Amino acid sequence: KTLETIVERFKDGTIGSIIARTMIQRDTSDVGIPSNKWSIGNQITMLIRGTDDARGVDQWRHVGRFPRRGSKAFYILVPLVYKAKETDTDDKQATVLRFKACPVFSVEHTEGADLQTVDYTPSNPPPLMDVAKKMGLRIQYAAKPNLPWFGAYLPTSETIELFTHDPKTFWHELGHAAHRRVLKAQGKDLVNGQDPKQEAIAELVATTLATLYGQDWTGNAWRYMQSHAKGNPLSLIYSVLNDVGKVLQFIVNMATDDTQASEAA
Repeated sequence: KTLETIVERFKDGTIGSIIARTMIQRDTSDVGIPSNKWSIGNQITMLIRGTDDARGVDQWRHVGRFPRRGSKAFYILVPLVYKAKETDTDDKQATVLRFKACPVFSVEHTEGADLQTVDYTPSNPPPLMDVAKKMGLRIQYAAKPNLPWFGAYLPTSETIELFTHDPKTFWHELGHAAHRRVLKAQGKDLVNGQDPKQEAIAELVATTLATLYGQDWTGNAWRYMQSHAKGNPLSLIYSVLNDVGKVLQFIVNMATDDTQASEAA
């Protein structure tokens, strides 16, 4: 069943995003979560099941949690490594590697003691993080494999939520936040929801910033525009170029002010 699900992910093209989600897991420090040390294959299996923490019964018992009555396990592959002995001597020969299927339960299907909070903040923050803080934004990193997106800007709390360490996602949400500030200066505000023009502005801002920092995201940006455009993506792009310039200028001015202050000091 798991293999069939993985094959379907390859068919619909979403396996890449699922694999990308494993990266934020593997960059974290060890806080006692066994899945942080699992193979990529087992992590993909876990994420496809819609969870970012799965363990065996004994592992859950060790932290004071237990699978709920009626919950069902899924299986991962655990390697078995041992030394094979010669028949005529007592010397151990080459390592033999085998696998066994191990049942695990997702954290969502357990109950008991509270778990230790995981800090997913990257050790090397993406460029322009200082600009975000200067704008008064709160940046929160988390691992949420059941969501179909990698980040979000929450205007009501001035928070950027990130579910990946990919800087492009951060720049996209920073674009939304900067766009709001440009609009506020004009007595306006962002439209609620996935507005095509607002998404186009944020994506073009992020793509431009990625290019400035030596990353090529033009292909992904074009596909993103196609998903939001009602008709010709070029029409959507041309309609927002002026606003994109204003948002980029706002970000550059914020970054330049920081640089000038640092040089003056």
